[in-house]
Amino acid sequence: MALDQAADTAPADETDTAAEASADTGEQLPKLLELGSVGCKPCEYMAPIIDSLEKELAGKVFVKFYDVNENSAIAEQYQIMTIPTQIFLDAEGKELFRHIGVFEKEEILAKLKELGMLKE
Repeated sequence: MALDQAADTAPADETDTAAEASADTGEQLPKLLELGSVGCKPCEYMAPIIDSLEKELAGKVFVKFYDVNENSAIAEQYQIMTIPTQIFLDAEGKELFRHIGVFEKEEILAKLKELGMLKE
């Protein structure tokens, strides 16, 4: 069962990822980060969902998968204890919400709209 938790506070150096995302996209966009690992069954289930969202939301929301085994700094930065974890950031890099576990595409899209990260 997936656990939802609202973010009370975001990590101090969240702007690093925001800056990286901005450099990757060339503009300030809200961000959906998927933190997981190759070989993790729930993460493997999420892979095609994240790939689909990355294509579908191009130019609207920056979507990126990070393998925590290859990017331990980002796992530490966001204090990841369980994977997969999805982190929703506004265009300035402020954490708005995080979800732990499998998150279906329709639920992610609904959450993006609810948070005002995706206009209808």
